[in-house]
Amino acid sequence: MSKQSKGKRPGCERLKRGKHVDVYSYELRLRAVRLHEEKGLTYAEVARRLGMSDASVCKWVKRYRDEGKEGLKLQTRCTGRGSSKQRVG
Repeated sequence: MSKQSKGKRPGCERLKRGKHVDVYSYELRLRAVRLHEEKGLTYAEVARRLGMSDASVCKWVKRYRDEGKEGLKLQTRCTGRGSSKQRVG
């Protein structure tokens, strides 16, 4: 880990880290968004409560604001290895 990555994380800019991808249910994503939007918790507070990264919370809040509940549904994307697909967070 570099010294830069040990400091505070910027807002939504840092959404990808390494090759590991956690997959969370639609219900958990919606819960995270509601904790932020309705209860006023920060991304970090929501992340600590639910055991996930604050970058994931930030990403879901942005999707929710842009696309509504549809934006929180599991999406698939091509992994670049032929026609196989992978679920992403």
